[in-house]
Amino acid sequence: MMRSIYVFILLLVLSLETPVLADTDTVSVGVPPFDHNTQFLRSAHPISTIISSALFAALTHAVDSPGVAGDYELALADALKVSADYTKWSFRLREGAQFYNGEEIIGEDLLYSIQRCQAEVLSFKGYIDGAIVRREEVFNEQYPAGKRFDWLELTLAAKDLTVEQLKFFPLLLSKCPILERESSLAFGDYLGIRTNIVSAGVFRPEEYRGNKSMILTRSPASPALPGVAKRLNIRSIPSPKRGLTALRLGTLDMLYTEADQILALAESDETLLVGKCSK
Repeated sequence: MMRSIYVFILLLVLSLETPVLADTDTVSVGVPPFDHNTQFLRSAHPISTIISSALFAALTHAVDSPGVAGDYELALADALKVSADYTKWSFRLREGAQFYNGEEIIGEDLLYSIQRCQAEVLSFKGYIDGAIVRREEVFNEQYPAGKRFDWLELTLAAKDLTVEQLKFFPLLLSKCPILERESSLAFGDYLGIRTNIVSAGVFRPEEYRGNKSMILTRSPASPALPGVAKRLNIRSIPSPKRGLTALRLGTLDMLYTEADQILALAESDETLLVGKCSK
């Protein structure tokens, strides 16, 4: 499948601090036009990348490490056990982990999220047919003073897979967001913008204005993160040229576009920073 390559352009401010990263600021992001059928997980549209990164959190998190392919760190999980043959993985849910509505994440949410994710991302396409997780189970670990930890144990269908391939499983798991089971069942498994998904990411949806914009605000349940904006204003921009103008005027902080002409103009502008991303 072709991967969409989007250019993201940032306005540079020549000062010691970059305002678009300040803890108190709203960051305004321009993206190509979108509609209500855009899917969070499957779409190559940049709004999918932005929203999924902001709203979703998983048991693991992919990290970029120089010279290390498939590196990851624990996110909603705080402990990990793995069998010697890498076919059984157990993840302990971090104490006090919550959704953005303040509800505690429980074992049933973990099971639901993994099962929902099976056909979507938890597979090694080209190696085996169907999902890679053969069995999922939640168990509790009791401690003195009433402490209890939920563990999610996943047994993999290891047929035709090498140990090296199985080692990549936590990286696959980083693409599986943990969602609140009750609200997800009530609204169905459709993951379009209009769905009232309850997730565990840094941001929560605040407002959706037709096909024009979506506003995300920092979740009260998320920890204080210096350098992360408190509000994201994602705006639909009718044309790349108008987006570049808005960026230069300061009404946008970031612009996503696939237009080569706009890229060329941005690269010749010393006040703009150009980068690339793909999905």
